[in-house]
Amino acid sequence: MKKKISEESSISLADIVSRLKADDARALDLLYDRYYFRLYRFCKGLIKLEDEVDDILQNVFLKIWLNRFKITTAETFTAYIFTITKNAVVSFIRAHEKDIKLRMGLQENQILYDFETESKIEYEEMEQKVNSLLEQLPETTKTIYEFSRKQGLSNKEISNKLGVSVKTVEYHITKTLKVFKENLKDFGLISLLLFEIFY
Repeated sequence: MKKKISEESSISLADIVSRLKADDARALDLLYDRYYFRLYRFCKGLIKLEDEVDDILQNVFLKIWLNRFKITTAETFTAYIFTITKNAVVSFIRAHEKDIKLRMGLQENQILYDFETESKIEYEEMEQKVNSLLEQLPETTKTIYEFSRKQGLSNKEISNKLGVSVKTVEYHITKTLKVFKENLKDFGLISLLLFEIFY
C-alpha cells in the first residue's frame, strides 16, 4: 500500500463513518486519506521500519472494513482506529521479536514496553493539563479546536459554520497546537506521542 498525501475532505467524519457502516467501500478510501499519515507517523515512532509499517496499516484498514458494523459513533472513531493500530504493532513485534533488524530498531525506541504501565499515568496527567490549557484559550480559538478535534468537522465545515475563512480556521488550530506543545515539554515521549494521536 503506497502512502498518499492527504487532502482535507469536505465530508465530515460522521458522514464517512455512516457511509462505511452502510457498506460504501469509498468510505474506506476517505478514511485512508484522512488517517494514513497520522497512523504512519505513529507506527514509525514505534518500530521505524517502513516496509513493515505499510503491511501493518494495510491490515488495520482491512480490519476496519471487516468490523465496520461494530463501529459506534464518529466521536469515538479516532480512538478506535489508533487502538487497533497500536494493537497491530504490538502483535507484529511479538511475532517478530527474534528478528535482529527489528530488535535494533526497538533499541532506539522503547516506547512499546512502557505503553501499558507508566504511559497511562503520564497520559492522564497530560490530558488534565490539555483540558486546563483549552479553558484558557480565547473563546473562538477554543470553539474552532473543539469542532475540529472533538466533533471531527473539516476545516471547510467549520468555516461555513462560523462564517470565517478556512485560513482563519487553520490559524486557530495551529495556534492551539503550538500552545499545547509549548506547555507539554515536561511530559514523557509516550504521552507526547499520544497527544499527536488524540489531539
